[in-house]
Amino acid sequence: MLLPVFTGQNYSYSLDTETREFFLFENNHKAHILLTGKDARLFRKQIEHFDTLPEPQFKTGLMTENLIKILVS
Repeated sequence: MLLPVFTGQNYSYSLDTETREFFLFENNHKAHILLTGKDARLFRKQIEHFDTLPEPQFKTGLMTENLIKILVS
């Protein structure tokens, strides 16, 4: 079952609660990718790092969208 985790202006991602895989996608449904295994673990670590950054100085939502954009493209 896919659980929506992040919804940005252009990019979002969901987590498959059973397999721990990430589904990254462009909100207009033009592009998507499924991250499994090592790729999913690396993505999770990067998102966790973003969450530790102070919000006023680092726009974590924008950083998350940029990361998804890189991986989906």
